[in-house]
Amino acid sequence: IEAVDTHLHLTDDGTQLLGNLGVDLASLKSSRQPMVRTCLDWTERRHHLAGRAADAMLHTMLDKQWIARDETARSIRVTPTGERELFDLFGLPTKRSSNK
Repeated sequence: IEAVDTHLHLTDDGTQLLGNLGVDLASLKSSRQPMVRTCLDWTERRHHLAGRAADAMLHTMLDKQWIARDETARSIRVTPTGERELFDLFGLPTKRSSNK
């Protein structure tokens, strides 16, 4: 994601990353909602990612069971499978590999 003037823009690398995640890229083009934007979380008073790309990432990761909703509708947790897959996707060392 890059900032262009006052708007966010999904880069080609970002589009490729979404495809690698398993997001249906064709479905992202069929909405008038912005592809990426920020949204202020009213409870934490911090910005988070919103828009079609963020929504697609959320649903893809829920479908793959990489994340799960907690008891409240407003929070999620990363599952053990999600930790492994996301760390692998982003090329990050996991806790297990950093302890070696």
